[in-house]
Amino acid sequence: MKLSPTALLCPLGLLVIGLSSTAWADTTAEEMVVTPSRTEEALQSSPSQTTIITAADIAQDPAADIGQLLSEYANVDVARAGGPGQQTSVFMRGANSNQTLIMVDGVPINNGLAGQGSIQFWLNTQDIDHIEVVRGAHASLYGSGALGGVINIITRQAHGTNTEISGTWGTEHTYSSNLRQDFKDGHLSASISAGNNNTAGYPLFYPNNNQNYPPSNNAAHASGNYDRHGSAELGWTEDTWNLQMHYLENRGRNQFMDLNDPSPSAPYPVPPLNNTLDFINSVGSLNLQTQLSSDWTSTLNAARSIDSSNNRPDLYSPYTAIFYTGQNRIDWQNTLNLPSRQKLVLGSTYTDQNNHFTGTNYNTYVTSTLTQPLHNWAGYAEDTWHYHALELKAAGRYESDNIWGYHKTDDFTLGYALDTHHHVYVTRSTSFRAPTSEDLYYPGYSNPSLKPETSVGYEVGSKNLWGPVQLDVDVFRTLVSNLIAYDSISMIPQNIQSAYLRGVDTSLNIEQGAWKAGAEATIGRYTNLQNLNDLLLRPRRSLSVHTSYLCHQLLTQLSWQTASSSQAYGPVNLPGYGIVNLSTTWKATSWLNITGSIDNLTNRVYYLNANSTTQYYLAQPRLYTLGVNARY
Repeated sequence: MKLSPTALLCPLGLLVIGLSSTAWADTTAEEMVVTPSRTEEALQSSPSQTTIITAADIAQDPAADIGQLLSEYANVDVARAGGPGQQTSVFMRGANSNQTLIMVDGVPINNGLAGQGSIQFWLNTQDIDHIEVVRGAHASLYGSGALGGVINIITRQAHGTNTEISGTWGTEHTYSSNLRQDFKDGHLSASISAGNNNTAGYPLFYPNNNQNYPPSNNAAHASGNYDRHGSAELGWTEDTWNLQMHYLENRGRNQFMDLNDPSPSAPYPVPPLNNTLDFINSVGSLNLQTQLSSDWTSTLNAARSIDSSNNRPDLYSPYTAIFYTGQNRIDWQNTLNLPSRQKLVLGSTYTDQNNHFTGTNYNTYVTSTLTQPLHNWAGYAEDTWHYHALELKAAGRYESDNIWGYHKTDDFTLGYALDTHHHVYVTRSTSFRAPTSEDLYYPGYSNPSLKPETSVGYEVGSKNLWGPVQLDVDVFRTLVSNLIAYDSISMIPQNIQSAYLRGVDTSLNIEQGAWKAGAEATIGRYTNLQNLNDLLLRPRRSLSVHTSYLCHQLLTQLSWQTASSSQAYGPVNLPGYGIVNLSTTWKATSWLNITGSIDNLTNRVYYLNANSTTQYYLAQPRLYTLGVNARY
């Protein structure tokens, strides 16, 4: 019997076994996005650099959390202080981590105290339909915090009646389980899900200098995280209106070791502290979309989000910290399709935010409390004109806040379609990030006179499709003013810095028969204009490459992720790194998938952040996982 080349390649996929409940989904349909313009548009013709991370990508990837997943697909830099559940910062186009807006179904979840989204605690991938990552400033549509870009996590909705059960087991004490039930009957749809994620095992720091502590403190050598998550969704659809109610919640505990030794006057001789952080994150929303006429769609969204964490004291330290952000938000958006291929978006947003902090100082053990409500109103508009192959977008926003005043932003984009598969565009945008409650009012370490950080950015890009080859290129330049930074002597935040961010984003995707391949690369320079040094935790070059091969019922994916060196606080040099991940999917039956993956295949020791000049936060060592997914 003579074997074909395809048949000879199939055994390669038997090296490991992987999971993807949607890995065989139809990919021929044109991909649509919502985040770049707040209305549905084709990804190929959208004049913005946008990456869609699909449910198939998420299921097939061995990434431990959303932060790691983003670094592999979306041209973003991720710094994490250790393993899953540890503090995770996302940097887009060189902007600070609190200058990237994180949303769930269009609802911002950035913490009102620290300013950044706690994506390390959003671990339940079973509830995610896809993630839209939009690079570049979008403050005119989304307000403060969208200076570097927007990450929108879109949750799943029930499209049929089925039950889904999954479980994963791995090294480093890693395991997870999930149960989801979807229901669809005529106009009514509903779903409910519950599950957990657990991981612990490898040391938080490298080198691990704490092996000589007594066995009772062995737990301090590893970073551990577990969360319990659940969600519920209820929807009703008629011909001219659609109502969706959705609630999701993650709560759990994060354990980690802290090497910041307390004052010598502390009541105990202490080893490194074994800290415990309890967290709760939730988003509940009600979304009513009405088709008032053939050319007028009105959408009303009411949402409440909570980001809460509690650093609990232990035997050796009375240090505590309670962070809480509760946010109520109402957004009313109207989309009108006008004559001559013109689309107008008009909207208004009101936000009522309550930020609360209580903490005990490491050295003085004095407790400080901050409670500060913020009330924000914004009006926004975007107008899009099409004239033959020419497209012009103009957007503007007026935002008023009871704490820091008002701010105006605007965006202008000119696009041109060379043909249906080749588009070029140029954009000018302004953006801002308002100071947080912690910046303005934290007792002893704040400055109520702070001004918002502002930016002016330009980018030129092109999107090109040649048969199975998709190539997107974008050149960007942004000047950021009034950056908020803590003075090294007074430890009081000041508007003392400005930054110059410039670079090139490139993404390449090829699909040919059973093969798929993709690559995302960024070459940039992000400079602090005060001292001409590179901004911290931002490598100048990063590259991710992933390829997959489908052979009968076996899908194998290999990825390579690399980044150049960067600087951490200290200053500390973080060496460059390159890691390889491998996963394979076996579709055992029409309803059963079996999964396995190897993360960091070569067991490369690398770091994404540092604690001091001698200790680094250890990134994920080699991790094996094995799991099953049943859907019927």
